[in-house]
Amino acid sequence: VLVDPQPAHHRRGRSLAPGRVEFEVPPGPIDLEIAVEDAAAEVLDRETRKIIVPSLGLGLTVSTPEVFRGRTLPEWQKLSADAAALPVIEREFRRTDRLLLRVGAQSAAGPPVMTARMLNRDGTEMSVLPVNPAGFGGLSHIDVPLAALPVGDFLIEVTAKDGAEQLSTLVAIRVIP
Repeated sequence: VLVDPQPAHHRRGRSLAPGRVEFEVPPGPIDLEIAVEDAAAEVLDRETRKIIVPSLGLGLTVSTPEVFRGRTLPEWQKLSADAAALPVIEREFRRTDRLLLRVGAQSAAGPPVMTARMLNRDGTEMSVLPVNPAGFGGLSHIDVPLAALPVGDFLIEVTAKDGAEQLSTLVAIRVIP
């Protein structure tokens, strides 16, 4: 269920095929409520995510990073080439997984400079992550190998810079055994 002031955004009682649900919302904070129901409309699970919707087109903006999981190198390569790939909602990954973050950034002055780094749970930098053009949609790809990480909680910081202006966003992940 997508809770939004506009009734067209409610999906209650409708079966959705795997895919994306997209809708327009004004810039600012929103609460995205997700409920999983069985065939009898009994709620099996519920989650609320707080999301900040950026005001695109006015100065420097960074999209919410999408996270993709590749369990093998060929799977990761396929995801990186597929503009229609579906991101995962999980934030717990195994050390054998390889993550791909897809993020967009724009500025009135032209494409901003994108950087990314892996941080430990205290916010200390562990490594710099490569940022490359996705090859479609003006997006960037960030390769996040997990094999060298211990079990624990981490942050991936994505930063866009345009002259003196700078914006950062964080993606929290957990590496499990």
